Amino acid sequence: MNNIEETEWFHKNVISYLSNVSIGATRHLFSLQSAFQQVVPQNFPFPCPDRSLWRSKNPPTSVHRLRPGDIDVVAAIGDSLTAANGGLAENMLDVYFDENRGVSWSIGKARNRLLIKHVSCRRRRYQKYTLTPPGGQGTWRQFLTVPNLLKVMNPNLVGYSEGNGNTFSHNAQFNVAYSGAMDQDLMGQAIRLIRRMKRDRRVDFKNHWKMLTVMIGTNDICSDQCHDKTQGAETHRRNLMELLDFFYLNMPKTFVNLVVMPHIPYYAELINPPFRQCFPMQLMTCSCLFGGLSPKNKLARVIEMTKKFQHIQEEIVESGRYNNRDDFVVVYQPTNLNSHFPKLPLEKRSFRIDPHDYSYVAIDCIHYTQKLHARIANAYWNNLFEDPGNKTTDWETPAYSKFLCPTRRKPFLLTKKNFRMDFTKSH
Repeated sequence: MNNIEETEWFHKNVISYLSNVSIGATRHLFSLQSAFQQVVPQNFPFPCPDRSLWRSKNPPTSVHRLRPGDIDVVAAIGDSLTAANGGLAENMLDVYFDENRGVSWSIGKARNRLLIKHVSCRRRRYQKYTLTPPGGQGTWRQFLTVPNLLKVMNPNLVGYSEGNGNTFSHNAQFNVAYSGAMDQDLMGQAIRLIRRMKRDRRVDFKNHWKMLTVMIGTNDICSDQCHDKTQGAETHRRNLMELLDFFYLNMPKTFVNLVVMPHIPYYAELINPPFRQCFPMQLMTCSCLFGGLSPKNKLARVIEMTKKFQHIQEEIVESGRYNNRDDFVVVYQPTNLNSHFPKLPLEKRSFRIDPHDYSYVAIDCIHYTQKLHARIANAYWNNLFEDPGNKTTDWETPAYSKFLCPTRRKPFLLTKKNFRMDFTKSH
């Protein structure tokens, strides 16, 4: 089935279903406001207060001397978890047709005006919350994303996605991720990304430092590998290496973060969701885990394949294949390696069989709310300043409770080549 046939099939068989389940299928147990992160008060300082460590006095020539404020351009490649489907969703149609790119953990820069349009047109009681957050509008205080942090350190940062829109919209900017993407789609995204960068007058393609986030694999595990035996771990390796080889040859001054794909078996932990439409949507979105008559066997297979994919992603980076240039590096970030959906505090679980906090989960029980995007952004940010081999591998820590920053000893984004150095001795 080609892309056009897939699109026709989707519109014929799925949209009518989504329309039906969307009637009355809103966040009835949790208000939309509960799916937002807690707003940081204005009197709370920026987590990295030492401005002298934000940005180099002169543009660095080595990727191993790159401070966070030296990043001029951000970009991202991936699937719906990077496009932020469901981030602000109130019903099922929102999940699959509103890509809330402005709240995406790795590439979003929320533009408050568009968020108001999305939220308040359905329930006006949320408009006050969105219009007047105590910590400012569309900043790290209200929407914790990596670009919202980087933009404090470099106000001229470009490339982040804003508001809502698909991969072809102006709002997407250099977030070329889209819903349903698999590893065989990576090269198409890469070509589109470089074309956009070269056409953008704000970008000096040869001289600006770029940070690219790559996360892929969820749809390969959920929807592909059990139906097509050729789409296994080694195919994933080839497709991912083709992507990284392409960037290695065609994108100068780039810090690539290969963020490990999420732990797919965690979806099976959501055993008692408050949203009645969860199971049919899980069945449609992740048939390799929820479809068929032998769920235990499918779960075992998904666990095995997830571990293989995650291992391959780490292995590709650890091979050193992309460490031979001084203006390009690929760093493995295990942000999602042992990820599990957050659970309710013990005192709030009462007699519930399922302890999970569904305010972090979109209404389809597959995608993430803005609150979870914020938590993942925090974990990813910390990964940038953690030593290889000793990085955070889950989302257990609530947003803002642990915030790593550049230090005098280690002022740079950490790589295999610089993490053992003590830079206080060189000044």
